[in-house]
Amino acid sequence: MAVLSDYKIQNLKKKKSPYIVTEESGRGEGRLQIKVYSSGVKSFQIQYFINQKKTYMVLGRYPDLSVADARKLHRQKIMDVRKGINPKKTNPKIDLLVSVLIDDYLQSLESRGVRSADIIATTIAKDFRPSIEGMRCSQLTIDPIMQCSANIMQRDALHVASLVMSNIKAMLLFAKSANEAPDRHNMPPKYQIDNQLISDIPAIKRTQNKKERYFDESEIKKIWTSTELNRLHQLYYCLNLALAGQRVEQVLHARFSEFNIEQMLFVIPQERVKVKGYPEHVVPISELVLPILQELRDRCQGSQYLFPGAYDITKIRPVTSWANYNKFAADILDIPIFSTRDIRRSCKTNMAKAGVEYRDELQQHLKSDVGAKHYDRYQYLLEKQKSMEKWTEFLKRTILG
Repeated sequence: MAVLSDYKIQNLKKKKSPYIVTEESGRGEGRLQIKVYSSGVKSFQIQYFINQKKTYMVLGRYPDLSVADARKLHRQKIMDVRKGINPKKTNPKIDLLVSVLIDDYLQSLESRGVRSADIIATTIAKDFRPSIEGMRCSQLTIDPIMQCSANIMQRDALHVASLVMSNIKAMLLFAKSANEAPDRHNMPPKYQIDNQLISDIPAIKRTQNKKERYFDESEIKKIWTSTELNRLHQLYYCLNLALAGQRVEQVLHARFSEFNIEQMLFVIPQERVKVKGYPEHVVPISELVLPILQELRDRCQGSQYLFPGAYDITKIRPVTSWANYNKFAADILDIPIFSTRDIRRSCKTNMAKAGVEYRDELQQHLKSDVGAKHYDRYQYLLEKQKSMEKWTEFLKRTILG
């Protein structure tokens, strides 16, 4: 881009990954850039070369820092570059907005391929960002953090409160690590965060789910046959029961193309397989799955996903949609509260009761011995098909009984 201007910057659209737009200038002269994050945040920075090494320096966030002020800062910094001085080392203390720290933290999650990055971004945007709007890092105290937690817990969303608080703590640890990075030796901290905050944030005990909850046969029947549940949520519950309790994201993020009806298989691609280095996970399907798939196809309005977004069918509906509904579902069914992941435990427990062999292989739940963990790559398809038949018979007896 020849020259940055308000008009051009305002028309830069966010993309799935951050990108940089650079003004034209000579190599080593200190290029003025605007970085557009996946969240839509835009930040000025300088790209320059010191000792033939490409380096970046953040100037400030747009529009808090105007184009004119960014250009003025740019001119000041390139004077240092021309003298062979690294402007970072002459840079006065920068006090970034907390919202910039949040964006940097979320970007680090995306770059590391953290599967729950989109869920974390959604919960932080809803519950934490409003309380720190316009706040600088040096101004952040425990009060807005604890108020954020209290607001969430008043909604009886203990699991969400735990998720948000643990990620705020992880974000502060991210800031501390960035401040202490070797390349910032003898430089002011990038984020002016009080490290005491890290130890001040209390852990929230998720007493609602002690990893012991599972559905008995009467509860499975209620879930499958209820006419009062939200139908989309009920379809997920029933589908994952019929699939023998696969991991939540493996089902919620599924595409119709992953179901081979002719061979009666659900093929979960490697990118959604939890265990790194393992191939795709093949799950046999039964006749119980077929009407559920057809109903989901009728409801999805042409989306490739079984559970598309409520307002954008090109995106996946977030896991929190189910987590937030579970309490209502428990009240409707008059059963103890449960989490979305309890379906997996319920299947595992009831498969043992039904005498289903190879239930670990059905759920791709790896055994801990060295041989199974590192060397056994057999898919056990025939064994899983026989186990699925036995599980399906158990479900039919439970639903009809």
